[in-house]
Amino acid sequence: MSFTPNEHHSIVVPARSTASIIGLTNSIRTTLGVGPLDQIDIGHVLEVDLPQLLDAYSFEVRDFEEMPNAEGFTLFDQSTIILRQDVYEALQRGENRARFTTAHEIGHLLLRHNMIHGLARAPKPKDTPVYKWSEWQANTFAGTLLLPLSLARHAGNPASASLLAGMSDIAAKVTMSHYEKGGLL
Repeated sequence: MSFTPNEHHSIVVPARSTASIIGLTNSIRTTLGVGPLDQIDIGHVLEVDLPQLLDAYSFEVRDFEEMPNAEGFTLFDQSTIILRQDVYEALQRGENRARFTTAHEIGHLLLRHNMIHGLARAPKPKDTPVYKWSEWQANTFAGTLLLPLSLARHAGNPASASLLAGMSDIAAKVTMSHYEKGGLL
């Protein structure tokens, strides 16, 4: 059976500010004992920490044929994160895109997108503010979990930040722009 979620639509969720997402990711890093300048082991979070923290959590790896259009997916009603096999293998090698994808899916789960009733597909980005989009929130979560403010300040620029945080230059640049827009950087 093929598993192909619609990757072009985001679920409309209650509004979350960048500041509230930063607060959540800082709290998670603290709970997990990850230092402010340390690179988070997102694979460990996925496979060891989340099962200890969440009762109903599960994690699966699926073949490319089952998920040709999605690198990862969160089954909201089951608290299950699914990664495509090639993404999981890339995560094991520490590849930046796989690290971000994994953090993004963890974001869906911990932002409690699975607990929101009456979810609706947004007709178009222009019709719904971005801060109400599940994909924007999960991307912001992933960026700030991988690159906390303290590490961004220490790095000083997106190129250095991407190396220290284990994320792409573009993801580091976007995350640093969130901090700049909030007057934090």
